[in-house]
Amino acid sequence: MSNAPTKRARDSTPELDLRRTGLRRVTRARKGAERVSLRSVREAVGKTQLDVARALGTDQGEVSRIERRPDVMTSTLRKYAAALGARCDVAFVFADGRRVLIAEAEPGEPAPK
Repeated sequence: MSNAPTKRARDSTPELDLRRTGLRRVTRARKGAERVSLRSVREAVGKTQLDVARALGTDQGEVSRIERRPDVMTSTLRKYAAALGARCDVAFVFADGRRVLIAEAEPGEPAPK
């Protein structure tokens, strides 16, 4: 059984409106692979680095460093997303468009099989 959402469910999921913020998008070469920075998402939801820092239990400088890192750990992304009131899902997307969500381990437990 696949844990990938159906095409209809994906198509009906509301997107975060980044147009109103006038934020720069980061586009990749792959078709349909438009991406935005962590900073853009944070600003789109109306949060400051200080807001996120308080939610993470860290300081504003660390949030700035997270947003500038070229490679961020999945656990850090999940915490950052939670600080924004969101959830971070990790999915494999195959060339034919199939997707599968990757299960995450609960803290202190082995990874799901």
